[in-house]
Amino acid sequence: MQRFSYWLSLPSRWWHRHGFNVQSPWAYEFVRDAVSDKSWFYAFDEFHGTRADRQLFRIVYWLKAADVVANTDNNITKAHLVAPLSRKYRQSDGAVVCYYDKTHLQILENDIRSDRFSANSCVIIEDIRHSASELWDRLINRLPTTSTFDLGNRGVAFFDPARQKQNYLL
Repeated sequence: MQRFSYWLSLPSRWWHRHGFNVQSPWAYEFVRDAVSDKSWFYAFDEFHGTRADRQLFRIVYWLKAADVVANTDNNITKAHLVAPLSRKYRQSDGAVVCYYDKTHLQILENDIRSDRFSANSCVIIEDIRHSASELWDRLINRLPTTSTFDLGNRGVAFFDPARQKQNYLL
């Protein structure tokens, strides 16, 4: 049933992925500049990642992260992608980005239980359609989670209490 509903949601995902019907100005900017932007960055010459890796780079770059906690396997592309960015563009008032791939779901579950995420946190979870679907649903329904972006196979959650609770299906 979940797979069927995913296929039915594809036309609205396409519509929202381009920023249409996203009312919040910061969410519209996030969708246009970080999620669906196709421009080439300087760092893309250094690594040969996939389109999903380039999107991850854009998200972390757009957030101007103060710190990046990457819970990932030994995939050199993702490690090369996230680690230099956190050192080079670190800002004290930026977001703390926590990245979880499908092999580190136990760490994510422990972090959800312990309320590790603060107001300036951003959580990026891979494989929310299959292995992390239950954790993604739990994270969406938590009270401190204010804005979530379902990007298909990747989920992005924010915890800013100044924002209204919104769930975007992109």
